[in-house]
Amino acid sequence: MLWSSAEKQTVELLTARSMVLYSILHDIPDFYVEIKLTSWVPLVSRALPSDTLKIWKKGSNIRCDFSIKDLHNTTWKRGRLSHLLRTFPDRPGQVVLLDHDARTAQDVSKFIMHPSKEAIDTSLEMLY
Repeated sequence: MLWSSAEKQTVELLTARSMVLYSILHDIPDFYVEIKLTSWVPLVSRALPSDTLKIWKKGSNIRCDFSIKDLHNTTWKRGRLSHLLRTFPDRPGQVVLLDHDARTAQDVSKFIMHPSKEAIDTSLEMLY
């Protein structure tokens, strides 16, 4: 019960902020930027991968492309991934994860807005 109340409050806060974010993004000029993530420290550079984030902003939407998928044992798994953030003036925004290699799309915002019992249980287990 307490968890559901906290989830509801979080969703309401995200919804309100999403609509504010729309007006902010809409007023910012469109842009494209590449950010190279790398380390020059010898031990750190072996443990942490390098990557290039490519970020596009068009209208009230943002797309971020990157290539780091997962850490498996001691190696980084790479792939072509994109996060899409779509904002709207009159309804909650949408966050979509695209896996270009697997040709799949996952609407992350649906999991936030309507969490399943399994997702809530998993979240609670992570707290302990």
